[in-house]
Amino acid sequence: MLFTVLSYVVAAVHVLFPPYLLYQLWCTRFRTVGAWLIEAGFTAAVLAVLYLFGRWDVVGVPLRYGIGATGFLGVLLSVVRVYDRPFATDEGIRWRWGALIEGALFVGLLIWGGAGYWPGRSTVDLAAPLHGETYYVAHGGGTPPLNYHGAASTSQRYALDVNQLNGWGLRADGLTPDSLSEYAVYGDTAYSPMSGRVVEAVDSLRDQRWPDEAQPAVGNHVWLRRGSLYVVLAHLKQGSVRVEAGERVEAGDPLAQVGHTGNTTEPHLHLHAVRGPAGAASSPDSLADGSPVPVTIGGRFLTRNDMLPPR
Repeated sequence: MLFTVLSYVVAAVHVLFPPYLLYQLWCTRFRTVGAWLIEAGFTAAVLAVLYLFGRWDVVGVPLRYGIGATGFLGVLLSVVRVYDRPFATDEGIRWRWGALIEGALFVGLLIWGGAGYWPGRSTVDLAAPLHGETYYVAHGGGTPPLNYHGAASTSQRYALDVNQLNGWGLRADGLTPDSLSEYAVYGDTAYSPMSGRVVEAVDSLRDQRWPDEAQPAVGNHVWLRRGSLYVVLAHLKQGSVRVEAGERVEAGDPLAQVGHTGNTTEPHLHLHAVRGPAGAASSPDSLADGSPVPVTIGGRFLTRNDMLPPR
């Protein structure tokens, strides 16, 4: 129930908030150019936060570009309403301090979130774990506005959650469909992102529509190891895992299918990498506090709203 409510809230914010902000900007009578600048700056900062950090696969990725273009032009062209006004008077600016403070907060959010577009440390390049041209990064990057994983677990700071888009640019047929098969990514084949050895493979947990805290958070999963590098693919479909612990795999080998197991709200493929001791193999349980490793795929450091490079 909570997830359904949150999905509708997210959709409403993405679809209704930008037109509301532009309406306010165009309908407010500004006495000075300075007052308009403050309000226009606030509007631009909020729209930029939504454009960069929003979950557009929920409401349709094409809508992101439409709202982005409309917002840019709407803010820019609103200057026609104040072109003949004085720049500032004390009376004209005083009542805009609220917008100024709010705008500064959103600019700070942009700076904080924007830092996550760069990994900030050495990366490791992996092969695409899903093959195709319609895979969308729902969570990715190095800061919480782009990727909540780092706030929950340091070792998952650079984790990727990947969905597939349908023909409408949506992750699913509806906001919270009842059937898992209505999620575009559900059942797609997940491939090994590197050559290495399987450390652990779990395949017995059932797929469920809603999160199950009784299951391990990762659900069905495969841990891979290459030297001191460990990579996990999680939330896999029950009965689909094709490999066993100790088995050698090559990059591009099929491992399993994307499912919905573990403590997660909807089907997607989760991937993250950590460094363990270079000597004896570590247990996956011991890697919960491992050193996070930012990954690139096809040479690109992927963040939210990016598309996974095709194979």
